[in-house]
Amino acid sequence: MLSFEQASERWREPLENRMKEAMKDHGFLEEMAIYHLETGGKRVRGLVPLWLVANMGGSGRAALDVGAAFELFHNGTLVHDDLQDDDELRRGQPTIWKRWGAPQAINLGDAFYFFATDCLESPGVPDGLAKVAGRAMAAVVGGQTLEFQMQLPASDPASVPPSIDSFNRMARGKTGALFGACMEGAAMCQGVRETTSFKAWGEQIGLLFQVQDDYLDLVGDKGRERAGSDLAEGKISYPVAWTISHAPNNISTRLEAIVRTPRRDTSNAMIDEAMELLEKGGGLEATKQYLLNESKSLSSVSISGYLPGFVERILKPVAHAL
Repeated sequence: MLSFEQASERWREPLENRMKEAMKDHGFLEEMAIYHLETGGKRVRGLVPLWLVANMGGSGRAALDVGAAFELFHNGTLVHDDLQDDDELRRGQPTIWKRWGAPQAINLGDAFYFFATDCLESPGVPDGLAKVAGRAMAAVVGGQTLEFQMQLPASDPASVPPSIDSFNRMARGKTGALFGACMEGAAMCQGVRETTSFKAWGEQIGLLFQVQDDYLDLVGDKGRERAGSDLAEGKISYPVAWTISHAPNNISTRLEAIVRTPRRDTSNAMIDEAMELLEKGGGLEATKQYLLNESKSLSSVSISGYLPGFVERILKPVAHAL
């Protein structure tokens, strides 16, 4: 069985070349796309189809096309996400909207989706995979929409309560859907007839990834302005949703008030206070226990044997806090 590192060493360069091929001859869009991709990333969604197919005993160009498609879909969401969250840096480099403006960020994010669709139209890609990807991307956008609804005040008719249930629905769309489609697409490339279990496992992996990312914002380094940047943005992360739902009223009310403060008015002192409230209210510990329990459960599923060390790799950025 190949490890992720071995899969990356074998296919990272072909994956990068395939993505660039999809963007070729698109002028300034291509220039912006290459700039964005060169900010880095592990290319997890792009490598998973290649890695899974190889460890299931298969090979072929289709897995490369599928991997490139899902990595391009993902990067389109990142360009839009940076704009929506007012993030000025991505891994230490100015984001697309910060460098070229919001209109160009919208254009590039949209273009990434069509570059990805072009990859799925390649010969050998399984029939029906474009529909799988389309439904997944609709779920991603739906999750992103729900995330902003959770940030609205209760008085707004479109608001959604910032509960754990709401978080789970949001994260299953925003992050889980694309991981699920990656797994389902890889299984389809390998000729698996019943792909439901692959999709379900991938969606759970995506949920684990999102909670890990939320935790990392508080206990690690995401290459942003400071720890707790999600709090300044008003995001209802897993730790925030858990604390609001379970902590004593004085803690949950104050935390929600800080999170709902506009970013421009959120001071570093308020972020520090919110992080203390997450600890006192039990949100940090609850998040830690979720990650430990869910990672153990996911590792026990037989599908995980095709992707050895994947679950552990997802948790690696926060391993020091676990």
